[in-house]
Amino acid sequence: MKFAEGFISFKKNIDTLIQLTQIYPKQLKGFLMRKFIVLVLIFGLFACQKVNKKQTLVVAVDLNNPPFEYENREGFPSGKTIDYAEKLADYLHYELKLVSCDRDQLTQKLKSGKADIVLSSYAISDDRKNDVLFSNPYYEATPAILISKESNFASFSEVVEGEISMAVRSGSWEAKLMHEYFNRYNLIICDGLYECAEAVIKGKADAMLSNRKSIEECAYRYENYTEIMKDTFPEVVVKWGVAVKYDQPELLEKINTFIKKNPFEIEGP
Repeated sequence: MKFAEGFISFKKNIDTLIQLTQIYPKQLKGFLMRKFIVLVLIFGLFACQKVNKKQTLVVAVDLNNPPFEYENREGFPSGKTIDYAEKLADYLHYELKLVSCDRDQLTQKLKSGKADIVLSSYAISDDRKNDVLFSNPYYEATPAILISKESNFASFSEVVEGEISMAVRSGSWEAKLMHEYFNRYNLIICDGLYECAEAVIKGKADAMLSNRKSIEECAYRYENYTEIMKDTFPEVVVKWGVAVKYDQPELLEKINTFIKKNPFEIEGP
């Protein structure tokens, strides 16, 4: 609307200048020509600014889940999910803005309007569907368990049947999985992934449960102290999706198209 009003005003100025040149052709010729050139330049600059200005895509993310989303050594957001968010913003022709928060605050960030989407290893669940709309899954995560090299548990069945303490991230799907597969347990709630691993190393937890890629990251980081439980976890697949508000079905459709055209890549450097 403002752009159209600016154009109409500009056109009126030009019409006025044309009328004046007809009345005072010689006196105003040079002056009007200079003024005309200046006005054209100003209007052109104004129009370019309107065209080039991009909308902002605000993404809520928990930077405590390497290798998917985390802060690098320089303190900047990094990881496979961050790369994917950048691709999504480019696809939508938006500027990307990341809003970092704890995992259990992701849904609230979206519902309160402080974020446009959640893209942060966000598991699709029936409970969350009551609050947000989910895209098609972009990644299927499988669980794994990290234990201390000094652990007394030799197999997955021993972990299931034993009375254990399990470290999990706050607000994660792992806590729900504990209720389904383990009989006697004590949950050790941690803010971040490495905090869970350190709880195992320090003996505060018997084991740690997370997605396999993150468990591999911890096993590599703490290779002198930890290892991945060799027994295969039961066939469990946790699907991750992008969450949007209920009043954004058009945005969701664009995101689903992006996911179809741009598979999420986790392998490689």
